[in-house]
Amino acid sequence: MRRVLWDFARASSSLSRHVPPQGLAYANQRLLLERVCSNVAAARLHSTPARQHSEDHSKSLSSSVPTHLIFGANTDVGKTVLTAGLLQAAATPPLSNNDSFSTHYIKPLQCGGSDEGFVLRNASNVTSTKTLFRWETPASPHVAARMENKPVSDEQVMQALHRCLQTIPRKDEYGTVPSKGSSIWIETAGGVLSPSSSSPDNNSTGHSKDSSGWGWVTQGDLYRPLGEKAFVVLVGDGRLGGISATLCSLEALWRRGYTVAGVLLLRRGEGDYSEDVNQRALQEHITGLAGTDSFLRASPLFQDPGRSIVSLPVLPPEPVPLTDWYSSSEVKRTLSSFVHEHLFQHWEGK
Repeated sequence: MRRVLWDFARASSSLSRHVPPQGLAYANQRLLLERVCSNVAAARLHSTPARQHSEDHSKSLSSSVPTHLIFGANTDVGKTVLTAGLLQAAATPPLSNNDSFSTHYIKPLQCGGSDEGFVLRNASNVTSTKTLFRWETPASPHVAARMENKPVSDEQVMQALHRCLQTIPRKDEYGTVPSKGSSIWIETAGGVLSPSSSSPDNNSTGHSKDSSGWGWVTQGDLYRPLGEKAFVVLVGDGRLGGISATLCSLEALWRRGYTVAGVLLLRRGEGDYSEDVNQRALQEHITGLAGTDSFLRASPLFQDPGRSIVSLPVLPPEPVPLTDWYSSSEVKRTLSSFVHEHLFQHWEGK
């Protein structure tokens, strides 16, 4: 990775002598993305502990079943609320289709509460749900594991996820492999660079460790083995300051080789932020990046930012139930279009 950054620095210096100042920023961004993406295979082999057994874990994903990793730009951005909405939309066929769609929800790491329980209450058509590892302490997984003395290593997480994915049917009762009939949704915890669970077995040089030797990696690094086959849906931050947080999360995902297919935002109702301020800014930024090179336009996120970056209405204040919010025509229409006309359509074109 140091060689990649050195090459980037040298190339940037060369660019600065040949590109007008107003075009230099885009040229640098394009070059960085190209360098990182072209070297992602090498980086995956040498940069993080999550590389171990990555080939076996990636094979647990079927190319015929749309599979999505749901990351958040931060905590408390509405990731679980929108995940439940995505599951409900995925399970509900478009009006022109009468097929029965199956949806499967996986929560690898849960600290305090139950996101699985929330999904079951608000996505009535979900086919299966599973939480792999749970701690009672409402804290970051690396802290909860230490406090409760319940270590979980990277390899334990990925092995459990692999086994869970293997239990999801790849064929229907007639032996037919579905195209859009099944979908898998894996909800991460916290933000892209939030810590995963800690363990004394996480002891390679790439792990962050405390004085007792319990190591961890970021969740963006933990799930890298799935990045080649799964689409990422990023739940951005709709609050004031959320534009920067969302763009930082996007860049962290791109650097790790993920295919980001879309961004969802919850409007917050804070002054001007009751409108789609963050959504519009993200669409403008992605459109600007896509205009620099066809390399970027090949990604689902860049092909049509009007479809790939969407916002949802403000949530009602607690403790008002979300039943009416989920059943509103705007929420149902927006999520159905995002899932069936954007995510699934691009999955078929992979």
